[in-house]
Amino acid sequence: MEAAALPALSLAEAGSAGAEEETSATGPAGREEALLLALGAAAAGVSPLQGSSESRVPLDVVTISEAHDLAPAAAWFLKELDHAGSGALPLGEVVAALARARAALGLAALCGAEAYVAATAHDAGGSNALGAESLAGVLGELLDEWAAARGIPASAASTPRPLTPPAPPPSPVEGAHVVLCTLAGDACRVGLVGMECATTEDLEGAVARSPLALRVGLPVVFAFGGRVLGAGDRLQDHAITCGSHVDVVRVTPPPALVRLACEGLGCGPSIRGSCGTFRLVVGRTKNGRPVYVRDLALSSWNAAIRYHGAGCRYLLFEEHPEKGGRWALTDDRDWTGYTDRAYAFAPLTVPHPGYLEGRGWHVYKDSGCEANKTWLEHPSLQLTVEEASDRPLFAS
Repeated sequence: MEAAALPALSLAEAGSAGAEEETSATGPAGREEALLLALGAAAAGVSPLQGSSESRVPLDVVTISEAHDLAPAAAWFLKELDHAGSGALPLGEVVAALARARAALGLAALCGAEAYVAATAHDAGGSNALGAESLAGVLGELLDEWAAARGIPASAASTPRPLTPPAPPPSPVEGAHVVLCTLAGDACRVGLVGMECATTEDLEGAVARSPLALRVGLPVVFAFGGRVLGAGDRLQDHAITCGSHVDVVRVTPPPALVRLACEGLGCGPSIRGSCGTFRLVVGRTKNGRPVYVRDLALSSWNAAIRYHGAGCRYLLFEEHPEKGGRWALTDDRDWTGYTDRAYAFAPLTVPHPGYLEGRGWHVYKDSGCEANKTWLEHPSLQLTVEEASDRPLFAS
């Protein structure tokens, strides 16, 4: 069955309809109407950078052929608000636009840190900006939340795709195999569908079909040569060949609280002011790993926050374009003139910060001459796991 086409609707009409919908008891009836209303509200007015409160009426008319295809909507969204022509929107502008869209759809407003976490989850590389593909993901989450708030089942919230039975997994190529080893000393040879294209997803499937599934359980991570493999990594990229011994480790649940602290004054005021007790944000991940936000109430032990640590701080996993996968300590501000936005980072791909205890952190040395400015591992910056607290993170 062909996906139903959306009616052509001027986004100017959708934007002006926002005020009427706010007082309506029914609101948008379907996912398509909700999307167009959200886009109109998001594009209404101008960005905060333009310093004007006057409404700007979009001239485009958008027709989206399939409810589950958000690429055209995201492209329009980006074109309307990307006044700099950079091909991406700063997260601050994304958060402001989504706040307007949430209000038009009747969804509860998010606090600053909560809104930033929702947006940065789609910023894989830590650039503090979102392109069209990432904006499509943000729009999808917004529509899913709207549908859930109205009690609309997932199957009714979007146009259903034709159902096709899943293809059976291909048979392992004769001779293509690795040996999976556990910390307890168990070993199991598993076959793979060729080494050229095999990934960690193939290893996960192999574990699930092997006797190790009952002993180790899921989820798991894999390690080879002292390095943890990332989700979806190709085995060949880690020099894993036929017959290699790959460690399989069960992933423990992420800790609710972790403390990042400096000993002494060696790290500098900005790093000391960014330390604190960080709390797990339940239900949010970035690059497949949990996100943590500094809890000011639980960070009262760090007096440097009063002088050098204003604003929110986040502990999250980035796929940095130059440094690669890393756990980074960062904030929600744009750092003009800087190519790296982290206060500090741990160059490890572990699944959560609980595995960072006792591991080294890198901080930026920016004193002295230009030639000496570089990232250095600093032993005084350490992360430890703390006891859980019952206090809510985003208190109303």
